[in-house]
Amino acid sequence: MDEKGYWAQTRQSLQLSSTQDSLSLSLTVPAGAVKDMSDQMDTGGTPVALVGVMAAIAIPNFIKFQARARQAEAKLNLKAAYTSQRAYSMEKDRLGRTFEEIGFAPEPGRRYTYCMGKQCLPCDKGGCKVAPPPSPCQGLTSVGKGPQEGFSICAYGNLDSDDTWDVWVIDQKGEPENLSNDLE
Repeated sequence: MDEKGYWAQTRQSLQLSSTQDSLSLSLTVPAGAVKDMSDQMDTGGTPVALVGVMAAIAIPNFIKFQARARQAEAKLNLKAAYTSQRAYSMEKDRLGRTFEEIGFAPEPGRRYTYCMGKQCLPCDKGGCKVAPPPSPCQGLTSVGKGPQEGFSICAYGNLDSDDTWDVWVIDQKGEPENLSNDLE
């Protein structure tokens, strides 16, 4: 189908870069392909439009993929906080009230704010936003007096700079649950 190798060359030239505020896509169309496209356009073909359609499909899919990868941060950190709380409660026979008490400290450069009880660890990635009061986690976190009374830990972040917050919660069951999906 790609007898002259134009599509392969074009795919190999594709470069995508992103910053906090922008996404840039560039590709190089081989010189021979430009001539062929021009000839096709003279006869009614529309290969340039085809490239535009392909880009219109690829870019949103890439953005969604990138956002899902960012959601993995929240799930991994919530599972780590859950494990820290469970280990603390087994050792002390009570639940920890703060992240420091249970020994949970997420890596710097996080896109999410993590809340447990009345304590929140704000996001610290450049350009991240902390929600104005009331927090998206308000009313979703709790720490009981004993291990049997349970706990819940919440994470929220804004992945695409719109008005929707991505909100996740984990409780004594141990599986993160997405309560508000910023990707939809």
